[in-house]
Amino acid sequence: VVEIVRHMLKDGPNEQPRNVNPLSDSMMIDSEVESLRSRDLLAVVGGKLHEMGLESAFAINPDDDYITQQEAIDGLSDALTVERVSTTFVVDIRFEAESPHVAAAVVNLLMEEFRLWRQNVVVTYMNDAGDLLQQQIEASDAEVAKAEREVEEFRAEFQVESAAGRSIIEQEIADTV
Repeated sequence: VVEIVRHMLKDGPNEQPRNVNPLSDSMMIDSEVESLRSRDLLAVVGGKLHEMGLESAFAINPDDDYITQQEAIDGLSDALTVERVSTTFVVDIRFEAESPHVAAAVVNLLMEEFRLWRQNVVVTYMNDAGDLLQQQIEASDAEVAKAEREVEEFRAEFQVESAAGRSIIEQEIADTV
């Protein structure tokens, strides 16, 4: 039995946490711990083990039936321990396997796939935020265009030609005096 331990910092060793709210940071780390344990992520790791050609009960062959795949995910889940270290931004990841190569591969793949998943979440969030901002800009542009049309209609109706609100005749009189 081999046990591999990895520590993962939230932002990186030299970066300050992005969030200044300790409760929010704590909840984020706890959420990431749960994400690292997710069956979907473990399924990806099991599939990658198979792609790497590692002979292990944890490798998931896409040609296997559903029950066999779920048993491999159960095995991955049972051998995996993910715990937050006290109230820090550090997470301990332990995996017990029949060989050090499999244990190291699982931990490395888990971290790699987790980072990719987290990047995709951020990209999706940024795209969604960009789409929302674009919709707000388009709505604002429509409101501005409507207001400009109403101003033009008002000017035409009341023969207003300047921002001072004077008609052409009043402006010409004021210019000659």
